[in-house]
Amino acid sequence: MSGRVSWLAAAVALVVAGCGTATSRSVPAQPLGATARVGQWEVTVVSSRETPRIDEYHQEALAADAGADSAFLVVKIKARNAGDKKADFAAEMRSRLRIRDADRYQYPVDTYGQAALKAAFVSRAIAPGETEIGEWAFRVRSELPRPQLVVNWETGPLLWDLAARR
Repeated sequence: MSGRVSWLAAAVALVVAGCGTATSRSVPAQPLGATARVGQWEVTVVSSRETPRIDEYHQEALAADAGADSAFLVVKIKARNAGDKKADFAAEMRSRLRIRDADRYQYPVDTYGQAALKAAFVSRAIAPGETEIGEWAFRVRSELPRPQLVVNWETGPLLWDLAARR
């Protein structure tokens, strides 16, 4: 019994010290334009922009308003399939992408904003060696301080610094 208690105490100490999970470690953020390997993908964050409304189809039914004190942060990404089989980047990344603010609060992809983008990533198989460029929309607080794009991957989070928006 004492062996179990000491093992449990050691595990709790590691978690409290911040060494217990992959997401607790500090990961440096990459700048816009940097490319990182994410599974079989080579991902480059090309640019980001903040807008209160997405109306790229010029039809009210397809427009998305962020609402009071909110905005859409639209992130343009280039994804190259560096693997050896077809894969669906949009399907694989949709639940993994987040915007993180200076307080570490995370914002998921916004369904309405995504539907209003003409250049949105759509679900389709991308062949090995093929590259696709598209956009993702996130509903965030207006004038979000020091936003970062986060890809929550199995090996740990990957970050891009969006503060220097282009």
